[in-house]
Amino acid sequence: MNWKEVKKELLGDPRVAKEYRALEPEYQLARSILAQRLAKGLSQRQLAARARTKQPVISRLESGAGKPSLRLLERVAGALDADVVVRLEPHGGSVRTHSKARRGSGKKPRGTAARGSRPS
Repeated sequence: MNWKEVKKELLGDPRVAKEYRALEPEYQLARSILAQRLAKGLSQRQLAARARTKQPVISRLESGAGKPSLRLLERVAGALDADVVVRLEPHGGSVRTHSKARRGSGKKPRGTAARGSRPS
């Protein structure tokens, strides 16, 4: 039995499939860091030095282990001449913008201020 067959069998279990999907963002991040590091011809040690961290930290990032802080991701991104993009999306993937939210209710979404005004 090869890996593709094993994976297919495992993902046949709804609980395993749910956990697999939940981990996908972490592995996307790991693959992105690895791909960008390799594209720049950097070793893990060189990237670590540029990001002011240690090589084992880069190794953990690239393996998908652990939960890095946003601050660490920003340093690594800076060392790779890249940007960190973080966003929240509602479950199910449909995105609702603030302008649509206002249109429907006539009210501003909570936590927003009018342009040019400062929160009190």
